[in-house]
Amino acid sequence: MKKDQDARLYLASQFVDLRNETWLDEDEVELSIVEFISRMSIESISFYE
Repeated sequence: MKKDQDARLYLASQFVDLRNETWLDEDEVELSIVEFISRMSIESISFYE
């Protein structure tokens, strides 16, 4: 599904830096965008005008 892939890529590009700078535990390594996307689970997507 193209929209799902587009949504995942957009969200990862917006939040991977935040995750790596803010939510990183001491024993964790930074995630790449590909790794971030692989850990995502989207429960719903809503579009509004």
